[in-house]
Amino acid sequence: MAGQYEQRKLDEATYQRLMFEWGYPKLAHFYRQKKLDYPPLNEEDGGLIRDAITIR
Repeated sequence: MAGQYEQRKLDEATYQRLMFEWGYPKLAHFYRQKKLDYPPLNEEDGGLIRDAITIR
């Protein structure tokens, strides 16, 4: 049991998807409706990277 929280159990793509969906549910809904890829999140604070956001 020791150290069980030290490593992520999810692959990176799943982790990033869930972090976006949980952190930005309204934006995630919008991106899913438009069939757009989620923008990357800033690794330091989980914020959106403004330059990476594209809305068509």
